[in-house]
Amino acid sequence: MREREGCYAPVFEGANAGVCLLKILAYLLLIMMLALLIWIPGIYCIIKQLIFRIQHCTEGNENPNIPL
Repeated sequence: MREREGCYAPVFEGANAGVCLLKILAYLLLIMMLALLIWIPGIYCIIKQLIFRIQHCTEGNENPNIPL
């Protein structure tokens, strides 16, 4: 039996404050839309990754091994 894969942080580059603000607005709208589909496997992980992107927008992330 195959073990279920975990949810890990996305790798992305940091951005300046203006770009981060626009991304945050877009991500919040996307999170609200995806919340309607939370029952589908994988959507919960995508929402957690979007929240991680919002929290670390200006710093970025180079480590793909951070479990969410």
